[in-house]
Amino acid sequence: MEPHIFEGYKVKNNVIFGDDDKLFLFQGAHAQFDYLCGKKEVSIYSIKEFNSNIKKRRAFCLDRGKDYLHVIFPCKPIIYQNNFNNLSFKPIYSDKHQSEGVLYPLNYLNFESSYYKNDTHCSPKGSWECLTAIFKELSLEHQEEPLFKSEVRASGDLAVMIDETERSEEIEVFCGLKDRNIRSIREFSNQTMVQRNNGVIKILTNSFPVFDKRVLIFGDSFFGGNLLAMLSEFFKEVIYVRTPYFQSDLVPFIDPDIVLTGQAERYLTSGLSDNNILPIFSEYIFSGYDNSKIDDSFNKALKAILSPKGGAVYNHWRNSFVGNSLRNKALSLKKSNLRLALDLINLASQALQGNDKINSIRDSIKSEYEYSVIDK
Repeated sequence: MEPHIFEGYKVKNNVIFGDDDKLFLFQGAHAQFDYLCGKKEVSIYSIKEFNSNIKKRRAFCLDRGKDYLHVIFPCKPIIYQNNFNNLSFKPIYSDKHQSEGVLYPLNYLNFESSYYKNDTHCSPKGSWECLTAIFKELSLEHQEEPLFKSEVRASGDLAVMIDETERSEEIEVFCGLKDRNIRSIREFSNQTMVQRNNGVIKILTNSFPVFDKRVLIFGDSFFGGNLLAMLSEFFKEVIYVRTPYFQSDLVPFIDPDIVLTGQAERYLTSGLSDNNILPIFSEYIFSGYDNSKIDDSFNKALKAILSPKGGAVYNHWRNSFVGNSLRNKALSLKKSNLRLALDLINLASQALQGNDKINSIRDSIKSEYEYSVIDK
């Protein structure tokens, strides 16, 4: 696509350049700027389908004792209106979309650092701001603080679109939660077998979570990046399914405590209905996914997550890496804190019942600890 000018601003390959050289998605498949500039209005049909989806999703979850929240991630140009002095934007989201169970976190976002410069998505700082809004809506209280470090980030999806991958920016990268002495998070994914965006499943498990809860997410890439990593720091298990629909068939099997759905604001124009979907696993049958490319660890994780909580399959899967995490931390503390190392290895031994190797390590640390006490 040849570069052109829109209301005084350069557009190249569906990317528009702001006043300070920030990049923004221009129209895309959803005519984003036409809606933002008021040239188009969201159809009555799209609004009706959206509200119908939310009402049914929320009722489905509440009837089964699950908390539910839908998050609409604001369009980047709304946040950076000052990059377009010649234009005036209004959100695609309106009070017609507002209902119980819907979050539009515009007021939580910082108008300087909430989005990447060369990407459509929220930055780590912006994702933390969205997480703060989500926790408030779900009445989840905590005292945790994020840990960030400065880093240069190369490229971004918009930089790729204009073939300027040499672009970079300095950002604050999320590194976890402050003062968490023991941390062990593992991720399992079927990404290697999926040739497109929809159908990706990620399972993240935290051996030492803030909240002893399981979260199920149906959403797009705004949930699948920084925000997913942050959620995994707080919850025992987070299961992310890349889909624009509410896959109700998964909810009884996964049995989450919380169900989150989400979408980029521009998708409000699409009018997708949950009534038109097939069961999630039928995608893998009809769409030519290559099951041979899945790592066996993902198969085991999915099998465990779909099995009953507290059952033999789930317990064996979870205890294996919880125990190994405790063992590794205990071994790392042997020289600095034998008492804590002994406590941790005892917990590891409980998790890995009948494991001779872990029991041998436990006996060794116990002997060292008892000797150190006598020596004093």
